[in-house]
Amino acid sequence: EVGNPPHGQRIVTLNVNGLNSPIKRERVLRGLKREKAQIIFLQETHLSPAEYKNRRGVAIIFQNSLNFELTKEINDKEGRFVLLQGRLQQMPITLFNIYVPPNSNKAFFHIILDLLASKSKATLICGGDFNLVLSHRLDTTSIKRLQSRETRIMNNILVELGLLDVWRELHNGDRVYTYYSVPHKVHSRLDCER
Repeated sequence: EVGNPPHGQRIVTLNVNGLNSPIKRERVLRGLKREKAQIIFLQETHLSPAEYKNRRGVAIIFQNSLNFELTKEINDKEGRFVLLQGRLQQMPITLFNIYVPPNSNKAFFHIILDLLASKSKATLICGGDFNLVLSHRLDTTSIKRLQSRETRIMNNILVELGLLDVWRELHNGDRVYTYYSVPHKVHSRLDCER
C-alpha cells in the first residue's frame, strides 16, 4: 500500500515474505523504485536471527535524499517490530513498523500500545502486517461478521493513539484485499498503514 503523510513523503508498506534470495531482493527494490518510495516499511524480511529464520523480520528504509536524523531505535529481539524516533526534514517524528504473527496473544497488543503511548513523539506513522482485519464489513469476504478480540483491541489502540487507517480514509467504501486464504476461500485486507 502507498500513502503520502503530512510531511509529503511517499510511504510504502509491503510484506515481502522473505528477502533471502538476491533475485527477489533486486525485484523488490526495483518495484519500490518504480513506486518512488521514500520511506519503506518491510515485513517478513526473514533476515532475523537464526532462531527466527524464514519468518518475521521488519525493516524501515529511507530514500538517500531524505533528511532523516535517527535519535533512538527500539527493536523486538524476535523481529516483530522496530520503532525509530528522529527528525525528518527538521520535524520530530516516530516511525513504527510491525509484523504481528497470526494468533498473537492479547499481551503482545498491550506491549505495543504501551510502547507507542510512551515513546511516540509528535507525528507517529505506523505501518505493518497486523494479520487481522479492522472492519469485518469492508476488509474481508468472510460471512462471519463478529469482530475478533484482536480486532477490537487493535481498533481501541487506534482510537487511544489518535491513529487513522490511511488506506481506508483514502478508499472509503472500497473492498480491496491483500491476502487470500485457500482453505477458507476468503479474501482479506491485512497489511495496513496507519
